[in-house]
Amino acid sequence: MKRNTIITLSFIFALAGICSGFWFMYGANKVLMWTMYILSFCTPYGFTHIFEDFTLEWNGYSYPFNLINLYFYLSFFAGTLAYACSKGRETRLLRFNYSVIILGHLIGLPFIIARFFFHENNSGMKAPDFNPVMYFIQVLIFCLTFFIAYRVLVFFRKKSNLEISIEPDIDGKEQEYLLPATKGQRFINYLVDDILISLYLITIIKNLVYNYTFSDSFHNTWLSALGNKFTLIVMVLMARFVYFFIFEALFASTPGKMLTQTRVSDKNGHKAGLESILRRTLSRFIPFETLTFLTGYNLHDKLSDTYVIREEQKGVSSGIYLGIMLPVFLSIIIFHIIYNYIN
Repeated sequence: MKRNTIITLSFIFALAGICSGFWFMYGANKVLMWTMYILSFCTPYGFTHIFEDFTLEWNGYSYPFNLINLYFYLSFFAGTLAYACSKGRETRLLRFNYSVIILGHLIGLPFIIARFFFHENNSGMKAPDFNPVMYFIQVLIFCLTFFIAYRVLVFFRKKSNLEISIEPDIDGKEQEYLLPATKGQRFINYLVDDILISLYLITIIKNLVYNYTFSDSFHNTWLSALGNKFTLIVMVLMARFVYFFIFEALFASTPGKMLTQTRVSDKNGHKAGLESILRRTLSRFIPFETLTFLTGYNLHDKLSDTYVIREEQKGVSSGIYLGIMLPVFLSIIIFHIIYNYIN
């Protein structure tokens, strides 16, 4: 995959996402309205029913304005600019956003599949917005965007080199050593990944609760059988397992690690095997395992015989990204809370 191809595709995704967030502005024109509706299928993030209580009135209609999706699309656009202007050196923000595309597809895939088989509720009423033709188009574009995101992330992983320190051994001969991720990098990894898992989980729960197609089944099966608290525990465990296992098995990095340019490897710096990734993921469910990070000893690393190592640091420091992205994200949450309180 060539750099110019990645830049072109990235700009298309970012601009399509930004435009789809403002499609309500064209409500008076049915042609443009349908154009934006089709364009919205090209927007690969799947965060719905979250931070979108801010509705906009246009031509007698009310439209939700999703602040989280807009936030990611703007960062996608910024990452594409950074990648283009640096002639391919600055990749971390673009890798992060393509990994969020994968995350959005992990969220959306079960709902897309289920929507085809269960587009009626228990009373036999069909979902008012189910259209077989548009459903088919959505599935095709869904598969295409997932394939593009996967290929781009694989391309970036192959192009990135590991950071190596050359030091003399006891015999005075120079030896190459892989550099482990710093505590600061691992803290950012925890922070970013936990935020994304929370968004992932909230989106799934709200889709199950409020979606016309799935709400009856969710209430009559999961909640009735397991209860609210146990259902939440099961869903948290499932979300964390899917998130860490898929990202580290496919790309050797989670979105947080892509932002800090670190990756999971075996002791030789090679991609860890599926068995090791499975043990690493399951080890995360040991009670209070996360607290071992504070001691500088990560239990899930030890039990799986895996390591988190640094890639060559190119471009802007990840601390700068965190210093910009996190305050903006917190501002969205504060705005959301204030808006709901006022209204």
